[in-house]
Amino acid sequence: MPFISYLLSIALLFHAGIAEPQPQGLVGDLVGVVDDLPLVSGVLSDLATTLGAASALLAKPTAVKQAASRLSSIAADLVEAGLTPDNVVDAFDFVEGILDGENSENNNNPRNPSPPAYPKANRKDAPYSLTKQQLRAAIYIPDTFQCGRKGAPQPAILVPGTGNTGYIAHIGSYIPVLQGSDIADPVWLNIPGFLLGDAQVNAEYVAYAINYIYGISNRRNVAVVTWSQGGLDAQWAFKYWPSTRQRVTDLVAFSPDYHGTVLANLIDLGEPLPPSVIQQEYNSNYVTTLRRNGGDSAYVPTTNV
Repeated sequence: MPFISYLLSIALLFHAGIAEPQPQGLVGDLVGVVDDLPLVSGVLSDLATTLGAASALLAKPTAVKQAASRLSSIAADLVEAGLTPDNVVDAFDFVEGILDGENSENNNNPRNPSPPAYPKANRKDAPYSLTKQQLRAAIYIPDTFQCGRKGAPQPAILVPGTGNTGYIAHIGSYIPVLQGSDIADPVWLNIPGFLLGDAQVNAEYVAYAINYIYGISNRRNVAVVTWSQGGLDAQWAFKYWPSTRQRVTDLVAFSPDYHGTVLANLIDLGEPLPPSVIQQEYNSNYVTTLRRNGGDSAYVPTTNV
């Protein structure tokens, strides 16, 4: 069943995300104590427990056969729970249906930034393959956002990881911690396709968001908080859109796989995988290109957790 392998690949990466460590007191309290806040993973708790055992095996390169056996067991559990080729489309339709409100990837952000962020904020920036409307629509700006007014905390852009929207990735942690605080003023990215598409395109959303939020926030420099693939996307944005570097005070990256991840290699079970999963394979063309010519070093002050 090809869809089983596909779902498992997403779920494994998602599980790595919901296990994100929650540190204390980093980067001037941008990262707060959030151990006592619930993660939005209740509906996946049973699956996550099972995936935990599988991912522990996948962390050991010599345990591939054990991992494969465990994955087969998970697939059987999913089928027993009622997931079949006939209803998997309905499941994905349901997921698409939740992309509204704070999960929306089609947001109306009419305010124009100053200076302009499109088509380029700097002559050395790479060209965008997406339209200004597409890039801007992925930015969710809550009503609480203060647009850099005098006395307001620093703007912060929250970037998700593979299989997540910005809201899903951070509602159990940094959205409630930062909103209404004097630490940072958050917005988040709901990148279309749950970051399963081309990571180069995913990075365009990050690059544009940095220059856009800077431009509507009285030219206040922003902080960027990323999760998993979001760290790679931010690093790609810093490398190929150099205008972003001078507008970011801090990158705080949780579980960034700057050299790819062996997990992406091990979930390649012979079925077609989403582009960004392939690109996160250790030593993939994407990772090799990212790390070449200085891309393996920090472009902005960076804290990796």
